[in-house]
Amino acid sequence: APIHAKETKEVERRGVDLVLACEQRVGRQPVEQAFNNKGFDILSTAPNGDTYRIEVKARIDGAKDFFVTHNEVMTGKNAVPRYRLALVRVDPRGAQFDEVRYLDDPFASTDLGDFDATGIRGSWDKMWTKGRGPF
Repeated sequence: APIHAKETKEVERRGVDLVLACEQRVGRQPVEQAFNNKGFDILSTAPNGDTYRIEVKARIDGAKDFFVTHNEVMTGKNAVPRYRLALVRVDPRGAQFDEVRYLDDPFASTDLGDFDATGIRGSWDKMWTKGRGPF
């Protein structure tokens, strides 16, 4: 378990770092949120003052799925059109090979069902295909 935890932290760190860099490249000023922030990982501010909430999901290349919490889904639904789900495919060869895709309204048709639902599991490949470069 400790080895898995270390690997997971490294994968997540690479994902957040890549998205922070991408946000700067598109002209926004990103700020990483506290680890215990429920709902999103990065708050990014555009030159006009608009803020974007970004949830980062990073997985090792070949992952089949990922989990989105109830709070992350609700944040995504409530922050549209200034919300992004950033998927980062982490390459075992190194960070220079990592890739990112953004989705702008990934939870439009998501129904969490019971009120006590803790979240949903998404298909990595299906969501990756729907994504596009940072915008």
